[in-house]
Amino acid sequence: MASTASAQVFACPAVYKKKNGVMTVSNSLFSWTETAASSPAISIPYEAIKAQLVNAIGPSGKVLLKLSLWPVGDTPETNHNFSFPNPATAESDRDHIKDYLATRIAAVRQRSATPASAKPTSLPRTASATTSSLTLQDLQARQALLSKNKDLAKLHKEIVIGGLISEQDFWNTRQQTLINQEWQAFQKKGISSGSLADTKPTVDGDGNDLKYKLTPDIIHSIFIEYPAVHKAFQDHVPDKMTEKEFWGKYLASKYFHRNRTTAIKETEDLFDKYMQEDANDLLLNPTGVQFTIHNKLIDLTTTSEDHVETGNRPDSTMRAGFVQTSLPLIRKFNRHSTFILKSSINSKDAEKECTAAQSDLLFQDGTVLEDLEPIKASRLAPLNIQDPASYFDSLTQESSLKTGQTSVSDKQLHTFQSHMQSWSLKISKLSYGTCQSDTIFQAVSELNRKRRNDQLNQQVSRVKHFKHYQETKDIMVSVNELLRHYWSNLNLVKLGEASMKDKVFRIAAALKKYMAQLNVIETQAKLVGEDRGVSLINTASISIEAALKALPSAAR
Repeated sequence: MASTASAQVFACPAVYKKKNGVMTVSNSLFSWTETAASSPAISIPYEAIKAQLVNAIGPSGKVLLKLSLWPVGDTPETNHNFSFPNPATAESDRDHIKDYLATRIAAVRQRSATPASAKPTSLPRTASATTSSLTLQDLQARQALLSKNKDLAKLHKEIVIGGLISEQDFWNTRQQTLINQEWQAFQKKGISSGSLADTKPTVDGDGNDLKYKLTPDIIHSIFIEYPAVHKAFQDHVPDKMTEKEFWGKYLASKYFHRNRTTAIKETEDLFDKYMQEDANDLLLNPTGVQFTIHNKLIDLTTTSEDHVETGNRPDSTMRAGFVQTSLPLIRKFNRHSTFILKSSINSKDAEKECTAAQSDLLFQDGTVLEDLEPIKASRLAPLNIQDPASYFDSLTQESSLKTGQTSVSDKQLHTFQSHMQSWSLKISKLSYGTCQSDTIFQAVSELNRKRRNDQLNQQVSRVKHFKHYQETKDIMVSVNELLRHYWSNLNLVKLGEASMKDKVFRIAAALKKYMAQLNVIETQAKLVGEDRGVSLINTASISIEAALKALPSAAR
């Protein structure tokens, strides 16, 4: 049966991917926890929910709920399907969840429609950007972190959903982690070096028919790598034929199969004329080669040592166009390489956009030697001394003090020197040779290193084999998080900040509860002789005791 844990929280049994669990709605998020699991497998803020759908209950009696989430970066829209297994209360449970979600989603959209809610951009925020209103990008980054990190999700459920600290306080200490997550989710991906134009067919039916799938990305790649196809498309579509007819003729043409071993029928080809134009780049690019700005300080003669056989004579092995059949393939590779290189994140050319003054500075840095430049006199600010007599008197006193300190240091140096001259090292009675001493020293050092490593590994192994290790670890993680917020707000309470009192007292009560749990685990560890477990617990207990001692006496 459904039960309400509070006025704004509702929980009911639900099935997700054929696994039984509990569906929960709270003030901040929607979650689903598998049966007997300690942390929710799904945790979704209401701001990340795009829509919810329900089914019409049919003869099968299935009651379903579908949640659609906004896409995150390049990740497409995701959907979660839930079913309600309890026949007696399935419909009422779903309606309760549906109505509550509708209220929360409507409130989120109303807030996002106000001017205070900024529209999310495609670039991650900077570390200094702080705002009281959360954008969809922020919520998606938080949801992604909770989905990837189960320990963080468990901690979030323990202290945030448990009402110990607020959502904002929890994430304020993890700003850099959120920034890194946003960069990973929203960074621009480069273009693959693979050629999409070389699409491959799939066998359809009995194997006699070939089926090609042309997506907008593939068509764009074809236009980039084959300008002749782009020109033919502009000449014939849609005046002379439809787009579907055009691509059918392209896939059946000699132009498409010229770099393949597939045999095609000798029929009239739409692309015969364009194949001739493709052999001469000037017909496809009548404007010729455009002038581009280049750095004139680049010395092309620095590679002359690579051609010692030919020198300045023409290289007979590098005659352009010697093999005419290879030119289309070479041009195809060159166009594809150019397309990849030009698809950088910063597509603007700095050299083309720089001003004349900036261009002069570019050449000035490469041609002007600073050592040959005349020395420029630096402009010094004059020192105005109101009383020159007192100024020079203070300098005199300073120098006398330094002289006295130097004489004392010299005396100590002479004493040390006399002691060193009277001391002598007597090693004539040692019976070990130099090589033998080095061998002994290396052996002892190696044994000491192994002994320390073994002791460390044994300690780690013994702690991990502690019966309540995972439980103690979860408590310590929660305690460390609470202590961080406790100490940061305790000084504000002592200074009279009334708004922080409830928060500090609430954290102190939670620390006392964790202290009691640790005491129970410590008693059990002592009964079985788990010394390492006791020392692990004492580490957290000392921190909690120090925090509680610092609490004002009126609140203990």
